[in-house]
Amino acid sequence: MADMREARTRMQALASSEIFTFDVKWNSFVTPESKSSRYQLFFSLLQEKYLEAPIHLFQRRLRRVMAYRNGNYTAFYVAEPFNPSALGAHATKDFQYYNTLRMWKGADVAFPFVDSHDKTYSVRDGSDWEFTLKPRLRERLRSSKNIVLILSSITANSRALREEVDYGINDQGLPVIVIYPEYSTKESLLVNGSLKQEVKNLWDNLPVFRDSMDKVPTLHVPMNKELIKTSLQDSDFMVGSKKAPGIFRYNP
Repeated sequence: MADMREARTRMQALASSEIFTFDVKWNSFVTPESKSSRYQLFFSLLQEKYLEAPIHLFQRRLRRVMAYRNGNYTAFYVAEPFNPSALGAHATKDFQYYNTLRMWKGADVAFPFVDSHDKTYSVRDGSDWEFTLKPRLRERLRSSKNIVLILSSITANSRALREEVDYGINDQGLPVIVIYPEYSTKESLLVNGSLKQEVKNLWDNLPVFRDSMDKVPTLHVPMNKELIKTSLQDSDFMVGSKKAPGIFRYNP
């Protein structure tokens, strides 16, 4: 008990610093920019200054915070500003493919898609980018376990899509499940067991993804409900249990 009281005192002292705030509800450290765990920075400070604290105490608290990163953040191109009620004027097919995931979930509650966009406010409307929209999408990414990227021939290198992929991969380290909606089977993506060059060429539509994908594991799948279901259930492509970086696909 004495060790735990001492550890709590130390945690509260660190909470008064400029780096961390102390979340009383979860009894854990969070950065000012989010209520998500920043475990790498935290453990770095812990190793430097707080090694005498019971490490299991901090690990347990951080695991409790990490457990709430359960969303699938779908990244897709739309014309901006975006109004989902005016599909003809503003939306693109990439949005409709995202909507297909939502429809599958609506028709089957067991479909393992947890929509990080299932909120009451938009990240693609006409609000201010720096002060409203970008913080919103970053907040959603911090509560997500991976990115589901819709990548097609009409995907454009928009500001929001660049930010989502850049922040998601390079800051949050989120694995990426890439869905190619213009392909419907495992075989259609491959030639001689590898991704077709025409599939790889789609990466050029989003240079930040092409240039960052070596930092996280990426799983490449066609627009196939059962394969997407399998990929969403694969713990190798979730941030808390991800495998080493690499390009992965399902073999025929």
